[in-house]
Amino acid sequence: MRADLEAALGQPVTKDLIDQVLVLVTKLGAEIRRLSARATHLSAELKAAKKALGKAKRMLFSPSADRDPTDDEPPNQTPDEGETTPDTSEKPVPGDNPASEVPKRKPSYTGGRGKKNWGDGVEYREVLHETPDKRCPCRCGGDFRGYDDHEVAEVEPARYYVVVHRYAKYRCRLQNRIVGTPFEQKIIRNTGMSTSFLAQLITLRFSWYLPWHRQQEIMRQQGMRFHRSTMARWTGRVAHSKLRPIYDLLMENLLSVSLRLFMDETPVDQLSPGSGKTKKIQMFALHRDDRSFSGNLPPGTAYLYRQTREMTHVHDALKDRQLIVHHDGHRIYGHLGEVGTPFEQIVSVDCWAHVRRLFMDEIKAEKAPHAKEIVTLIRELYAIESAINGKAPLVRASVRRKESRPVLDRIRNRLMELEKHYLGKSDMRKAIRYTLTRWIGLTRFVDHGRIELDNNPVERQFKHTILLRNNVLFIGSEEGGEAWAILASLAQTCNLNNIDFYRYLMWVFDEIIEKGEAVDYEALLPWNAPNSCRNDLPKGT
Repeated sequence: MRADLEAALGQPVTKDLIDQVLVLVTKLGAEIRRLSARATHLSAELKAAKKALGKAKRMLFSPSADRDPTDDEPPNQTPDEGETTPDTSEKPVPGDNPASEVPKRKPSYTGGRGKKNWGDGVEYREVLHETPDKRCPCRCGGDFRGYDDHEVAEVEPARYYVVVHRYAKYRCRLQNRIVGTPFEQKIIRNTGMSTSFLAQLITLRFSWYLPWHRQQEIMRQQGMRFHRSTMARWTGRVAHSKLRPIYDLLMENLLSVSLRLFMDETPVDQLSPGSGKTKKIQMFALHRDDRSFSGNLPPGTAYLYRQTREMTHVHDALKDRQLIVHHDGHRIYGHLGEVGTPFEQIVSVDCWAHVRRLFMDEIKAEKAPHAKEIVTLIRELYAIESAINGKAPLVRASVRRKESRPVLDRIRNRLMELEKHYLGKSDMRKAIRYTLTRWIGLTRFVDHGRIELDNNPVERQFKHTILLRNNVLFIGSEEGGEAWAILASLAQTCNLNNIDFYRYLMWVFDEIIEKGEAVDYEALLPWNAPNSCRNDLPKGT
């Protein structure tokens, strides 16, 4: 064999040649191992990137981020074309019931819900379609026999116009001077905006999410020239000078009167002066809604405009307060309830929805059976909650101790078992550690009927902020951010209390104009608005 090898190489096989080959083989083996490790690392990175991409797509497009796609029920099946189903209904025999053979008049409305209910507050107008003499149009002499009514929804689009107020001037002979008619008072003097115009601008922006440039375009199409910078300047002025006292009272009411609050934050872009770029600021939210435990305090939401997402902003708002605070478990809420701090009277509550989302990500990305097992147990907690929603706190606490506590014990025991099966840097291990390290805050609801399982109520309050954020793109200045917080707080609190924001603003402006410095701002809080400001239909109808 050595002779064959020497013949193939064309040279004798020496010890030096063998050593060179061995060194080369060793280097090739090391290079193969390095490339194999690199391939493994790239495969793991690709897998993580696909997982992150899937999560981002679900956050953008999924109708429900916490729904398990494997649990979806199949849609109602209809027979395929050509497939027949047995008809089990009894068919009448011709001649048995002569009355049934008489064709019945087809009802004029076939929508399946009877006559359309347009609502109690809608205006009705009649338009008559008839001949002048109320006789048959063919001139046969037939007389009038009534009307067929057909209701049609109509609309008159908003019209922008200018009213010229002409105030008469008179010569006073007694005083030997010109006397003018007193001008009507406006919410802000020396402006060309009426209270109705200003209220409409604010409502379109903070209730219907129309930015200034779109409102400017709507006016332009009707022939009115009104620049968006003027809209921003005067709405900001009325927010700071007229509505700020109501906002401050709303914030203080939420912090001092409430038994329980939900708190969260979301980023918004703000223009950075001089750079032509934007920076991220934070819009914090404090939310109260006690309907889940039959509380009698009116719901409300107040937003806080802050430059950063720091712990000091949470501390400034909650210092020396005594209430329950729901949050998402972020580190900025870490000192709430800590003994020896100004926040020791705060009952800090973590969020089961955030726990569930972590395990749902594993189900959607890895089809992890252990994650699905935990999610199933969490759903048992929510099933118990759905049965006691709206009950008194003592009833809720009693049911939770009896039914929820055993489920919690099963979740904790199972998490401690599963923790040993996953590596420390795996997402499943992180989800398990996230849950166990927050266990005290996650389980406080068992013995307290006023605590909820999650922080979702305040997260839903950011839907309006996000819609406006997407349309507006960025806040122009710090003053604009403060005005945003003030006006959005009043708009959302009106929405929660079934108050029409436009009519509320008109009422508030009229009260401020009429009473001046003697106005009682506490009486102007949204839930104190008169019945004339309330929506005619309940929310959701």
